Amino acid sequence: MKNEAFFYIIKEPEKLNQIICQVIKHFYKNKYKILVNTQDDQQIKDLDSLLWTFEQISFIPHSTDENIDMPAPVVICNKNSLSETFDSSSFKVLFNLSHKIPKDWEDFEKIVEFVLPKENQKTISREHYLFYKNNNFIVKHETI
Repeated sequence: MKNEAFFYIIKEPEKLNQIICQVIKHFYKNKYKILVNTQDDQQIKDLDSLLWTFEQISFIPHSTDENIDMPAPVVICNKNSLSETFDSSSFKVLFNLSHKIPKDWEDFEKIVEFVLPKENQKTISREHYLFYKNNNFIVKHETI
């Protein structure tokens, strides 16, 4: 099975975190273990809070880098600040919310990125798109 990279093109950037939660829910419902990587500490807190509340009838079990619970199906963290003993091998999906592609990118079956409308952010997304394509990922995109 070939690895896949998904690019979600965001029309309403003010709803980014809610959209991220919706996409997490999609992969969670398909029984994937998900690692969400961001270098923004506030975004970690916002996503943590939203995963408890973004839908009234559901909750997505998760943990953050402040208190990692390895059995949790979703972990939200800054991969750069994790202990070197952190084992990401059980995670099959990486949500890369960082401007950089993580060193262990090839360990994931699926990588999810979000394309924001600002030109500098589009440029980064284009570079990531080409990187994955050149590394034999099946690359898909969808406008949300």
